[in-house]
Amino acid sequence: MDFITEFQDHQYTIVAGSTWKEDEEYLVNYINNDALTNTKFIIAPHNINAKDIENLQKSIQKSTVLYSSKAGKNLSEFQVLIIDAIGLLTKIYSAASMAYVGGGFGKGGVHNILEPATFGVPIVIGPVFDKYKEVVDLVALKSCLVVSDQETFSTTFTMIKKDEVFRARLGEINQEFIQNNVGATKMIMNYIQKKLD
Repeated sequence: MDFITEFQDHQYTIVAGSTWKEDEEYLVNYINNDALTNTKFIIAPHNINAKDIENLQKSIQKSTVLYSSKAGKNLSEFQVLIIDAIGLLTKIYSAASMAYVGGGFGKGGVHNILEPATFGVPIVIGPVFDKYKEVVDLVALKSCLVVSDQETFSTTFTMIKKDEVFRARLGEINQEFIQNNVGATKMIMNYIQKKLD
């Protein structure tokens, strides 16, 4: 996606996908207080209601552009890109240096972490994740990091950015996990069919 490449401008990129208001509070605090230079943020909220998108954009003190209003703009000049459209997140994860997957601060729990794991990027989530086996597995492998408050959120984000070796290793573990579980659906269906026969 050319617009992502233009926006990134060869800089470290944090992709926050399927975020809810609870996630965005931590994320916005981090963005607004981020002393690290050369960091780009792509936020793809779960809810793209126009009023909520407007409130999110207003809460961010860095230069921000919406996906819907990107035409004719020099995207490299902006630090934050908000995706106010559906169906782009899976492809956007491929551009991530690290991914934050939302939902983990709400009752429903974290959203799909397999999408960013496929691209071999480190993943950070909130504390509610125990409903999903693949998340539990990646947390156990220590390649999906759990944050529970603003302090752990900010320090984890900063640590992943600063330590390239650590970042690369987390991504490798996530990608290996995906590769080792390819074909799981077929195996499950075969098992069910055998039980039915």
